[in-house]
This record gives sequence, structure tokens and C-alpha cells, in this order.
Amino acid sequence: MAQHKHLTQVIGVAMLAIMFGAGSVYAQSAKDASGQTPANKEGRMSPTGQNETSSTQPMTSGASDSASGKTGSSADKLGKSDMAMMNQLAIANMAEIEAGKIALNKSKDEQVRSFAQKMVDDHTAAQSQLKDLAQAKGATLPDNLDAKHKAEIKKLSALSGDKFDKAYLTKGGVADHRQAHALLGRIEKQAKDSDLKTLASNMMPKINEHSDMAKQAMSHNPAATTGASGTKGTSASGASKSWSGKKSGESQTGSESGK
Repeated sequence: MAQHKHLTQVIGVAMLAIMFGAGSVYAQSAKDASGQTPANKEGRMSPTGQNETSSTQPMTSGASDSASGKTGSSADKLGKSDMAMMNQLAIANMAEIEAGKIALNKSKDEQVRSFAQKMVDDHTAAQSQLKDLAQAKGATLPDNLDAKHKAEIKKLSALSGDKFDKAYLTKGGVADHRQAHALLGRIEKQAKDSDLKTLASNMMPKINEHSDMAKQAMSHNPAATTGASGTKGTSASGASKSWSGKKSGESQTGSESGK
């Protein structure tokens, strides 16, 4: 009986030794010489309980990139002079579109109508490109005609028949495109923004084409070769001068010089 009791005590001591020994081994394996656990060393958790990886990782540059993006955008903005020329170009496009629509509604001459449709199509496309550029530069274009062009459109709208055709081809066709040609030339030479200069250069061939079309339509327009009394023989240049206020004896070429 005494031996059995002694054996039980020995077994109990051995079990305690095994338990404490395992705990010591686990503690040693869980920590290295620096006192950090493997999880600490991997950056998952610091000894204080904080995420060690996130605390040592550098900050993202999101805020900095955002600020630099704003700075870049501001550098792309147009100067006052460039913006003024862009606004003039936008108004010129809108005036041609409006006059063309009126011509499509009023004129019975097929050549005049064909010219008017091309004005609407081409200047609508040009205005779309101009708006895209303005948006890219953070600029806002006018969406209405100025007082001068509104008055011209109103005057044109009051005409009809042959008088309308002559007025439209002379003003909207020749004179306005002469002014547009001068404006584009000024943009090419004076604009500071390279994208605006490129846009003007790309538009120039179309403006020249429109001007040539207007002259051709004038020369073949029956209304331009018929005088007010109904007697044929009045030249196209004579019809042109009657609108511009020049003497009918001057040649058409002379009236369009200075282009």
C-alpha cells in the first residue's frame, strides 16, 4: 500500500515536470532573443499590440498627387488674350450656324441652300471641337451671340427672296469669312496656347473653302445677275456692291481685296 502511494506521487511529479517543460519550450519558440514573436517579426503585430507594418510603411502620395494635378490643370488654362480670341471664334461659328439655318428656311435657290447646309454642318463641327478644347483648358465659351451679331441676324431675317440671297451670300458668305480668315490668322500668330494655334491652323482650309463657295454661288445666282427693274445684265459684283455700299462700277475683285 505504501509502495502504491509512493508510485502515485512519483507519477504526479513527473507529469508536472512534463507540463512545465513544455510551457518553457513553447515560450522559447514563441520568442527570439529580442523578445519578439514571429508575428512581431513579420510585421503583423508589434509588442505594444499595434500593426508594425502599417506603422513603418510610408504614407501614400494621394494628397500630393491631387495637389499636383490641380497645379497642372491651372497651367493649362488660357490667358486673357487667348480666351478673347477663342470667344470671338465661338461667336463667329454660332453666327454662321444661325444664318445658315435661316437661309435653309428662306431661300429657294438650290445653290444658296447647298452653301447654307455646308455652313451649318462645318461650323457645327468646328464649334464642337472648340468646346472640347475649352473644356480641356477649363474655359467657358459664350452660348449666345453678342449684340452686334444679333442685330445682323435680325436684319437678315427681315429679308426674303432675291434680296435675302444676295445679302446672305455677301455678308454671311464673303464678308464674314474674310473676318474669320483674319481671326484665325491672328490666332496662329499671337496665341500663346499651342493647342489653340493648332485648332486655328486646322480650321483655316475650311474657311478658305467656304469663301470660295460663296463667291461661286454669287456668280451663278440668278438674283445676282438681275437688276432691281428686272433687266438682266447687272453683274454679280454690282449686286455685291449694293449690299456693301460701294459703287457698282467697282470690280468684285477690288471689293474683296484686303482679304
